[in-house]
Order: sequence, then C-alpha cells, then structure tokens
Amino acid sequence: MTINLILLSISIIILLIILFFYISSVINFIRLNVPQIATYNSDFEIMKKWLIKYNLQWKKIIDLWSWTWKSLRFFEKYFNARATWYEIDYSNYLVSIILNKFNWLNSNINRANFLKANLNEFDFIYMYLFQETMDKYADFIFSNSKKWTIIFANAFKFSNKKPIEILYWVNWKEEIYIYQV
Repeated sequence: MTINLILLSISIIILLIILFFYISSVINFIRLNVPQIATYNSDFEIMKKWLIKYNLQWKKIIDLWSWTWKSLRFFEKYFNARATWYEIDYSNYLVSIILNKFNWLNSNINRANFLKANLNEFDFIYMYLFQETMDKYADFIFSNSKKWTIIFANAFKFSNKKPIEILYWVNWKEEIYIYQV
C-alpha cells in the first residue's frame, strides 16, 4: 500500500507540473501573442549551412521569446556563441535555470521582457514569433540594434522590412528570413 501511495503522489506531482506549464503557456499566448512552438532541427541545419558559408564570426546572440532552448544549445554548440535569453514565462525560466545548473545550457538567462534588453550589445538576434508580434516590435528591434546585426526570423517575417536572404527547407514550407540592421 505504501508503494501505491508513493506512485500516486509522484503521478499527481508530475500532472501538476504539466498543468503548470500548460496554463503558463496559454496565459502568455493570450496576453502577449507569443507562440510556444519548438524550432525544428531542420531549421537549425539550414541556418548552420548559411552561417558556415559566410564564415561569420560569432560573438553574442540573443534569443527573443522563442520559448525553446534548442536555439541556445545550437548557437553555443556549433558557433561557440555567448547566448542570452529573455524569457517572460515562469515555467520556461525555471526549467532553463535547472538546465544551466546541469551544464546543459551555458547561457545568460533573464526573467524579463526583451524590451528591457540592450540589443545594441548583440551581433545576432534569433526570433520565432507570430507576424503580428514581430511587426509590433520591429521598430524597437531595428532601432535599438547595432549596425550590421544579423536577425534570424523563423517562419514569420517583418511586413515592413526586406530580408537580405530567405532560407528554404526542401521538405518544409516554412522559411527563415535573414535581416541585417
């Protein structure tokens, strides 16, 4: 009976954690129109090929609300970039702190809105936001980033900005739009 009680307790805790993540994600989506979508590995592969082709030297990158830690791991692993992440979702922030403790991430993680970030100190910006959200913050991003900053916009583009290049994935209809400030 004691083992059953322990298993039941563990199951309830796991369900509560999942429920916490789900509710937190839904609230942020409703409040901020920020998608909770993980980036596909294929997206990173085409970005990797583009970055290697142009032999870009990595310094600092910021991930603006893309929810996934995959982008941070990708840029750290393949390009030895110093990644910074601004996260407004409590659940994602807590998990990222835990991942940093186990050295799965080696990023600077901020529990704040990226509008508080000094974008001028970053060489690269990665974002995976809906069209309306990107357009809402386009002026802020482009006016507060330093000259020559590269912006990777996954799947959605800025309506009023022209990308310098569009990367296509053969097996997927989404594109990655590349902008330069």
